[in-house]
Amino acid sequence: HEIKVVSELTNEVNALTHTHPHHADESFATAILSFLQPMTVYCTRDQQIIDRFPHFIYDIGGDYNHEQKHYDHHQFEFHEQHSDGHKMAAAGLIWRHYGEQVIAQFDCPAELIPKVAALVDGGLFSGLDANDNGELEDGPVLTLPATLKFFNLNWDEDADPAAAFAEMCQLAQQILQRIIIGSIAYVKGQSFVDAAITKAPGQYLILYKNITNWTRMVAESPLPQAQDLLYGITKDSASGTWRVRAIPPDASYLMATRKKFPTAWRGLRDAELAAVTGVETAQFCHAAGFLAIAGTKADAIKLAELAIAAPNEK
Repeated sequence: HEIKVVSELTNEVNALTHTHPHHADESFATAILSFLQPMTVYCTRDQQIIDRFPHFIYDIGGDYNHEQKHYDHHQFEFHEQHSDGHKMAAAGLIWRHYGEQVIAQFDCPAELIPKVAALVDGGLFSGLDANDNGELEDGPVLTLPATLKFFNLNWDEDADPAAAFAEMCQLAQQILQRIIIGSIAYVKGQSFVDAAITKAPGQYLILYKNITNWTRMVAESPLPQAQDLLYGITKDSASGTWRVRAIPPDASYLMATRKKFPTAWRGLRDAELAAVTGVETAQFCHAAGFLAIAGTKADAIKLAELAIAAPNEK
């Protein structure tokens, strides 16, 4: 997955984008393509060079033409959108056309590739493109586009802007790789979560695999049984304890809960929590009321059943 950014236009160059300063858009566009071929990028705004160049051109050129490998989004007549309505930028366009080919390089069942591609698009590229197009601003928490901008040279730095952009692209490449791997795991994990939902013995489910982001899967599940679930029980592979997690009402805010644990439990540990609950191996209840831990599966089930039977509290 080699990425080079060069300061001279040679026959080795297979992609053009604009000159410094750089953004998440063209960094991730470069990263996407790097999973399909080694990338040697030259940065220019010279339209004569752009007009004659036979390979990938993105974020410059004033043209979107997949057949010619042109992926600009700045022209007035450009109206391509993601499925959520956000306007596309170069990264989203390139993901649209090459994302499934990239995912095929990973350990992903062929039938899941379109679903993974859509998940990566909605979870990463829609937001990046919206930020690049001015539809989403950087907030008080450091965003991914804002983080990548730190790789641009400051006014008082005497360094090579090509090398700085190469570092930005390499970081984007690493991030994209982990997002793809995580998205594949998410899509694979949905079948396990769906099975647990359908087998739920009451208003709680038991997951025998600690699947990342399972709470989101339950909150988004179309299965009718999922709407009644209040808690999920999973085993912590590191400690061997069993965690009881309150399920969020929907996926808009995953720290919200359909039902918190009783106020009397919150913030207690070990003997204090065991005394209040009557559950021998009860170890911990989070002060915010969304998590409780027990030493055994049987006791985790007891905590869930007690919480279900308890009155609703804020």
